[in-house]
Amino acid sequence: MTTDLFLFARGEREVSPARPEALLVEHRIARVAADPAIVPAAAIPCGSAELAYWRLHGSPIKYRSSYEDRLASHADHLKRAAAAGAEVWCIFDNTASSAALGDALSLVAGLAE
Repeated sequence: MTTDLFLFARGEREVSPARPEALLVEHRIARVAADPAIVPAAAIPCGSAELAYWRLHGSPIKYRSSYEDRLASHADHLKRAAAAGAEVWCIFDNTASSAALGDALSLVAGLAE
């Protein structure tokens, strides 16, 4: 990563008109992929290819559900983004049931496979 590189990520907090991806790319802004997604497109990171960022809040029960049954799929997404040259982030925010730490450790183990 170069010293003059500043990455900005934003998430969708409300339903709004579609933002053109070209504008995000032009300004080197990456849109966060969130789960649960408020619209299907919000589940996929887009914008700048320099950063791929997932924020997993827990689903179907927000802040409580574990991702244990879906971690292999998430690991595949992260590996593909890294192979494409992106800086990859994945934040677990399913902390109300203490699932975040276990999910993160399992994801790290899955990434090593």
